[in-house]
Amino acid sequence: MLAEQAQGLADAVLRPVPFEDFVEGIALAGREAAGEGLTSFTEPGIGRGLAGNGAWDLAAFQEAVRRGVLPQRATLMPGSPNLHDIGDGWFGLDLGFRTGIGDERLRIGPVKPFSDGSLIGRTAAMCCDYEGEPGNRGLLQQDAEALRAFILRAHAAGWQIATHAIGDRAVDVVLDAYEEAQARDPRPDARHRIEHCAVTSDAQVARIARLGVIPVPQGRFVSELGDGMLAALGHGTLLPW
Repeated sequence: MLAEQAQGLADAVLRPVPFEDFVEGIALAGREAAGEGLTSFTEPGIGRGLAGNGAWDLAAFQEAVRRGVLPQRATLMPGSPNLHDIGDGWFGLDLGFRTGIGDERLRIGPVKPFSDGSLIGRTAAMCCDYEGEPGNRGLLQQDAEALRAFILRAHAAGWQIATHAIGDRAVDVVLDAYEEAQARDPRPDARHRIEHCAVTSDAQVARIARLGVIPVPQGRFVSELGDGMLAALGHGTLLPW
């Protein structure tokens, strides 16, 4: 099994999926989602990065809309590796594209950095050891200072940010960066998010509310992955769902 950043070894061979195959995949997923009654979705990672496919992902979604094969409204999150310096101190996608560009059918949403890994894979960054694995507290996908610097730059450039964070240690790192970003460059209703926000203390929940950060949990993880969560945390742990 290739975990976290090691997946890049396979991605370098398997991605990007050919353009026409990718558009066909969008159409297939759109039909299946419509069958479940879904009218909108957020795609949590396009372009380069852990969750994306290739440099032309946005064009593939545009083509799916043009052909009339994407029935839902779509919000696309660029992966954080796609943002870069674009001159004059600006930071983002080429031509200055950022959160909000697009229309009611297809638009660019938050940028998505990854702070840690997964709970059942025991790579989420935790404050305490995993059950039965002394010394294993998971990992951060990148140095905390590098993640902080990215969040500060993206916030200052007007991006909404939706950071993947599952473990409580990762949640603290992300909240520290969000709070500092707002203190440096106050922006009303920035609506920064924490994707998953799975393991949190009461104090962290209170801080999330105070900062106006949006937690985005996935309730179905409990039914699909709950046994693995309990095994990772220990059966004496009270899960925050």
